[in-house]
Amino acid sequence: MKISNWAWSLLILLIACVPDSEQSQISFSELTPYVTSTSRSGADATPDITSTPTPAPTPSPTPITHTLAQNETISSLALQYGLEVNDILAINPEITPKALSVGSQILIPAAPPSETLVENVIADPIGLLTEQPQCAHTSEGGLWCAANVKNPLNQTAGGVTITFVLKDAAGQILKEQNVPALLNLIDPGEEIPAVVYFAPPLPLDCVVSSALHSAVPVDPQNSSTVAIELKTNSINIRKHAALVSAEILVTDELKVAADIWVALIAYDHAGRIVGARRLEYPLVDSGEEIFEIKAYVYSNSHAIKSVTVLAEAIQKDNEE
Repeated sequence: MKISNWAWSLLILLIACVPDSEQSQISFSELTPYVTSTSRSGADATPDITSTPTPAPTPSPTPITHTLAQNETISSLALQYGLEVNDILAINPEITPKALSVGSQILIPAAPPSETLVENVIADPIGLLTEQPQCAHTSEGGLWCAANVKNPLNQTAGGVTITFVLKDAAGQILKEQNVPALLNLIDPGEEIPAVVYFAPPLPLDCVVSSALHSAVPVDPQNSSTVAIELKTNSINIRKHAALVSAEILVTDELKVAADIWVALIAYDHAGRIVGARRLEYPLVDSGEEIFEIKAYVYSNSHAIKSVTVLAEAIQKDNEE
């Protein structure tokens, strides 16, 4: 009789330890590349935890292989694919950037999928003008596009981003990306392009449009950009490549900057953008009065006729 009472007591304790079904539901968050995850509100009220398989890890996007063409560099590939130089070097540890040869196979990591565009929470952008994109297909089947952003206002604009939308012949949106202009600020009367790369596969009859996504008025006196004095010494053009030599005067104002950004923009005989590149240089106070710049910009299609050189310096963060 004592054994029976003990068994009933044990059974009551076990029942008391079973959690309430509404409190024991587990929420699984699954990430699927390029697909917006949906809620799982239709799941059973009491899931069978023992039979639920462990979610498989989300696969990383597959890198593509790029065959190096003449005059291409790791920096030009980074701009072409919308990546950082270190992203490409990290996936190709065996290569030496300064000893590349034509025909070399270089792995290009897939860029992370762009988020679905949402309504801009910033006030309507100020009235900058965006030109129709100028695009060129690349050898691996991608599409390189550039769109000029003009500032017709009497105030400097900053925070400029452009939305590029790629559609098929039927008008269906295939891809869209938000891309910043090559430099932070666009002064009154000036223009600076934004550059985008759409990775393959793409239909041959695709159409690309662009629209201003964000732009805010900026007071240059209170911005994080430092005034810069740029002098272009020479531009040596060899059809589809141009070597730019320039120098920046290291003033006292510039010594408080952290980085120098230089934009090289190549145009063909018809005035179309055929190449663009942004270079970022960390500024180290070496005591020199002149900061020298030598860099190439490459054409994606037609021969280069002229090159525009622009620069700005980004102020250091003074917070300790």
